[in-house]
Amino acid sequence: ILLYRNRDCGLDCLFSAEAAYATFRLGEAKEKAYEVVFRAKKSHQYEFSAMSCLLLAKIFSMEGNYDQCLYHIGQVDQHVDQDGRYPLIDIRDAANSWFSIQMGVPDEISPWILEPDTYNNKSLMNIGQYYVLTCQYILEKEQYEALLVILDNMLDICQKRGLWKERLIYHIFRGIALLNLNREGEAMDALWNAYDMSHENRIICEFI
Repeated sequence: ILLYRNRDCGLDCLFSAEAAYATFRLGEAKEKAYEVVFRAKKSHQYEFSAMSCLLLAKIFSMEGNYDQCLYHIGQVDQHVDQDGRYPLIDIRDAANSWFSIQMGVPDEISPWILEPDTYNNKSLMNIGQYYVLTCQYILEKEQYEALLVILDNMLDICQKRGLWKERLIYHIFRGIALLNLNREGEAMDALWNAYDMSHENRIICEFI
């Protein structure tokens, strides 16, 4: 709790960076993310610095700059070398799992991420991200019935934790799964729900 109360860590900038990324304001997102890295390292809040490096990797991936994407994944790894506590190890595993999925090698995802029962022992800030990674893995494997099952669990967590972004992603993944199961009507309902959630706030990146 004290970790999140320390304003010097730049948590407000991290939220701003994520919001800018979601609305495809990538330049602003990078500026805010780099500010978090500077402020968080200065106050030894390495979890937030690592989370910002992962966000920077996603931004550079969106821009097609894979050298910088890989560089910032490596920066997350370096945080573990500096401070090997479990929150940082979990963020590192999430970063490398995300990169593996982006590179088309989903089988390199960290095994614990595919076990939602382990999430209760993880940082509450990142539970939604772990569910998203699991859903991406299952989608890559084209296991659409299994995807619907994990999505039901994800929705329950989203509602309990107030995870707005993950609720949007839930509807997108649900639409894709239902469409591949030839349940077109339900798929369109899910995708319209995603559109309704995103339109007012101009969310773009989750659809790319």
